Amino acid sequence: MAQSVTLILTSNVQFSDIETSLKGKFDTSITTDPMGKVIVVVAERDRFGVAVSYVHVSEAPREFALEDYQTNEFINAAFLADLNGHVFYDMTFNDRRLFDAVLEQLLLHSGTNLKRTWIDNDYGVVLPASVVFEPGDGDWKTQRLKDD
Repeated sequence: MAQSVTLILTSNVQFSDIETSLKGKFDTSITTDPMGKVIVVVAERDRFGVAVSYVHVSEAPREFALEDYQTNEFINAAFLADLNGHVFYDMTFNDRRLFDAVLEQLLLHSGTNLKRTWIDNDYGVVLPASVVFEPGDGDWKTQRLKDD
């Protein structure tokens, strides 16, 4: 079953930086959906060349993301204060192990400022990207962020 998160990177990161940081490390390709949205596809293939695991990365509409976060009273105040300096990317995946590897690659090699990078875990929680690298059970997707 597919899952998704929103990766919120600093505004210096362009879509081409996403593609560049993944090429060479993963089996990547570029495709366009029927609505014209460009998607970077990372895949793991079986011995017949069929993609069995995937991560799709695409730009999220900025206006929708801004409105969604600005009208959510439960969003972390530190995130809201820095919201305009970010770009938004949707990540859809069907394999958590592959997703974790792609996410780590993007966080470390896309050029984003890790201290100002966030992840919307798709459960109504926006977390600092640093949680990906924290020790523990590794399931940051279900964490709740305390507003300090």
